[in-house]
Amino acid sequence: MSFRWLKVFYDPERVGEDLAERPNFWPLALTVTAITLALILLMGTKIQALQLYQLEKQAPHLSPEQLEQAKRAIASFGKLASLLNALSPWIIWLVVALLIKLYALGARLEAPFSVCFALAVYGYMPIWLGSILTYLFIRMAAGGSPREFQPQPGPVCQA
Repeated sequence: MSFRWLKVFYDPERVGEDLAERPNFWPLALTVTAITLALILLMGTKIQALQLYQLEKQAPHLSPEQLEQAKRAIASFGKLASLLNALSPWIIWLVVALLIKLYALGARLEAPFSVCFALAVYGYMPIWLGSILTYLFIRMAAGGSPREFQPQPGPVCQA
């Protein structure tokens, strides 16, 4: 895979021109999807652990049956949320590509949908990388490595 995606950060005009000629978005889109899935798999159990911890601390009034039912709901919702998270870049790319296509139609410009979709994928890179870096910085600022998770009582999960 070429490093065209890096040029988005320092030479977006050239990337746009290159995409107009060769709108190959598949390698980057599949790489983003694979990395997103890996991050979801790594963080899914930690997020679920936090949700269960908060449930147990916030809901002392629940009966044991209700608590067990809530735990099962968290487990099933976590799987659905993970799937939606993995698909979210594709949904965003599709919406942005449609908006670019609508703009091109209104401006009477020739823009094949593959070019619009490639622009959406490459244009998403700063947002995607920024969200990953933000998460890492927050975890490091909180005093933990991204691989650790120790729930701490705070305003959200105090008993």
